[in-house]
Amino acid sequence: MSSSKNGEISENKFVALISALRMEIFPYLFLLVLTWLAHFLLIKDFGLYEDDWGFIATAIANDFNHNWNLLYGAINSFWQGRPLHMALLLFIPFWGAKFGGIQALYIIGFAILGLNTCLWFAFVRRFTYSTYGALIASIFFCLYPADTTFSYLVHLFGLQTSLFFLLLAFHFYITVSYSKVFTLCSRGISYLFATLSLLDYESLFLVFLAAPLFRPHQTTKKQKIYHFLIVLAIVISYFLLRRWAGESRASGIGVVGALQKVVQQVALGPLVSLGSFILRPVQVLNELLGQYWPVLLTGSLLFLFILIILFNSRWGQALRPSDDPDFNSWKQWFIVGLVMTILAYPSALLLSVTVIDGRTSRVHFAASLGTTLIFTCFWILLLLAAHRWRFRQYIILLILSLQLGFLFTFCLDVQHQYRLSWQSQQAFIHDVISLAPDLQEDTTVLLQAPSLVTGKQINPFDWSLPFVLETMYLFPSEWKNVPRIYRVNYHTSFPTFWQEHIINGNEFILSPNNPGLYFYFPWEPERIISGENIILLVQENEKLVRKDYIKSGSGRKILLKPKQQSTSPPNFETTAVYDRLMSSSCDHCDKVPPIYFASP
Repeated sequence: MSSSKNGEISENKFVALISALRMEIFPYLFLLVLTWLAHFLLIKDFGLYEDDWGFIATAIANDFNHNWNLLYGAINSFWQGRPLHMALLLFIPFWGAKFGGIQALYIIGFAILGLNTCLWFAFVRRFTYSTYGALIASIFFCLYPADTTFSYLVHLFGLQTSLFFLLLAFHFYITVSYSKVFTLCSRGISYLFATLSLLDYESLFLVFLAAPLFRPHQTTKKQKIYHFLIVLAIVISYFLLRRWAGESRASGIGVVGALQKVVQQVALGPLVSLGSFILRPVQVLNELLGQYWPVLLTGSLLFLFILIILFNSRWGQALRPSDDPDFNSWKQWFIVGLVMTILAYPSALLLSVTVIDGRTSRVHFAASLGTTLIFTCFWILLLLAAHRWRFRQYIILLILSLQLGFLFTFCLDVQHQYRLSWQSQQAFIHDVISLAPDLQEDTTVLLQAPSLVTGKQINPFDWSLPFVLETMYLFPSEWKNVPRIYRVNYHTSFPTFWQEHIINGNEFILSPNNPGLYFYFPWEPERIISGENIILLVQENEKLVRKDYIKSGSGRKILLKPKQQSTSPPNFETTAVYDRLMSSSCDHCDKVPPIYFASP
């Protein structure tokens, strides 16, 4: 009899253990799935954008020694104060692309973002003791609406990695033990990770000032002062090091101008980032409801189902009546979130905080933790206030699930915009290679196309366009000047503007100070090129055509590089960038109108 009872007890313990593991693992699996759906569902149709060409693509095309030399130079010059940033942008793409091309890089990016989402969940649960609240905070972080670059490779490798170090710093800081030595070691490690975050991307570091607020009863006033002084010493040392290295962003900042900018950023930044949680659902209703209503309905019902299930489980027991001290603790976390949000903006001096679309929306990246904590506390406090009325709590959960559904739908639209921008680049480069297969040393492609699309969330044709050809093809190493594409500044009311600044006789002047060029790398020397090395591509009737000659302002005809009879593509060794750019998804580009010109 006793053995039978012992067997039943063991079986019950095993079942309880499995149930506990399932409840423990489920939030992490859910957050990983949500991260994939919200930001990486369409990665087969993603490519490289804007800064990706200057960092990711060049790192892939370079050999190991070249990348190492670039990193060595960045460390010596303390490049933008971000030596770790440069290291990650060089070697994650270099090694990652060897295992699976651009697709593998997006998988790595998913792993980084998913890990950060899970770390934020674990951290919020550690200081609130509420799995329910931590899950809501993590969902809000995953669907963060103020920064639309969560699918952008440069930011995944250069910003999300900085957040990864900061979250580790927070975790180690609040780790306490009966052993003072262990606690001191844990605090020391936290400052190390915080410094790594600073050397990766500086805008997050000041948020670490809020670390003592997550252990208010276990951190003395003296310890808070020590923490402030240590962080201040790191910031001053960092800034002085940047000025000593002659880093332009630090050496060019005046004290008065910097203070004025800080006040402006701190005053407006939190309002804009918090307001985006309301604005995005309104945008979805106004612009995307007809297109995405099945997704919106499915997403909202899914969030509602999960929230109610968790609410009715033991996790919901953390939501106690308003006369319980727990109500006051959520008010306290609300204030902590506000402090974190304010601390996110003093270092954002170079970007406008009014921007919430495109690459520059990263100005709000550092506020992602604070604002998500604020909204989490807001909804939890509403549920606590309605604790006597179960029906009202379900209404609150319904509204919350609708907000999350709208934010999820907006994230899907951001992915769609990334896909459109990549398709525009594919169609454009396909046409360029078809029109200019005769690429040789000193060949320069000038592009007169004023109607190139700019992209709603990411620009397909930004400053980095000259990098494209040299990252697609491995041109001979002995070539001094590799083929590049330069856009010219073309005005409909002044069509010869670029010609008057570039053409001198039968020669073309390329210079970073030349207003006739849309962008020319500042580090490139001024060059004078004869017309026989110029390929001119012009937008005509919504198509791209190649010109054999051009007429100068005086009416004189200038002959350009003659097109060869062969239409075979350039015969150079290609890279993983070429494989992605000229993939089968663009096989139909010559059968449909180009999608890279904006509608008139």
